[in-house]
Amino acid sequence: MAGGDTLVHFDLRADNVLLSGSRVWFVDWPWAFRGAAWIDSVMLLKNAAFHGHDPEPYLVGHPLLADVDPWHVTAFLAGMAGFFGSAGRRPAPPGLPTLRDFQLAQHATTLAWVRRRTRWD
Repeated sequence: MAGGDTLVHFDLRADNVLLSGSRVWFVDWPWAFRGAAWIDSVMLLKNAAFHGHDPEPYLVGHPLLADVDPWHVTAFLAGMAGFFGSAGRRPAPPGLPTLRDFQLAQHATTLAWVRRRTRWD
């Protein structure tokens, strides 16, 4: 499902993308791995959902997602929701007092998207 040979950032979100003129820089790569080409697109759409946008219209016709089984996307999102829910309940690491609140907010947003996709509301 998520296997592949594409370099995946795995933390792609607005604050990890820098724009400079006609250049785009992707920063903060501690979670990078080789995987499916569509993962970072879903990660970026998850971030759009976090900021109040409906990500679903962007999935339709997206060149990296056109051939991906929709249930693979849903399963990936469910896994991310579980990760954020679990991580957000841990004690805050030293020097990052707001991390756990951010993770719990990511959990809520991602779980809400999974619920819409599965009609679990």
